Amino acid sequence: MTSFLEMPNTRPLTTTQAALEDKLQRAGQKCLVNYGFFIGATADNQPDLLESGPTCGIKIFMGSMHGQLLVDQDEALEAIFATGSRLIAVHAEDQNRINERRQLFAGQTDPAVHSQIQDNQAAL
Repeated sequence: MTSFLEMPNTRPLTTTQAALEDKLQRAGQKCLVNYGFFIGATADNQPDLLESGPTCGIKIFMGSMHGQLLVDQDEALEAIFATGSRLIAVHAEDQNRINERRQLFAGQTDPAVHSQIQDNQAAL
């Protein structure tokens, strides 16, 4: 391995300049390879998305993500896409479809169910 680009859905989440700086500082002390960190979009961190750096881009979880990193409201998505000039990587899935499928497979613990919950229709 010569390089890695980390996604922001870690603990702690990478959604602020402070979190980004912490990861960059730790990577600078330990990494022997090239590295970069995406900053995660939330419904209300647009200033961080525009001003934070250095970052390799913005990651938007439009589906399949719980909590703060789920951005599935049109208004928030439009605001993120309409401003800035950074690369945007998108985990584009239909959260409503995923929620419906989760109910359908509730109680099942087999990891293979994941691809049935987040099926082709959710990705379409």
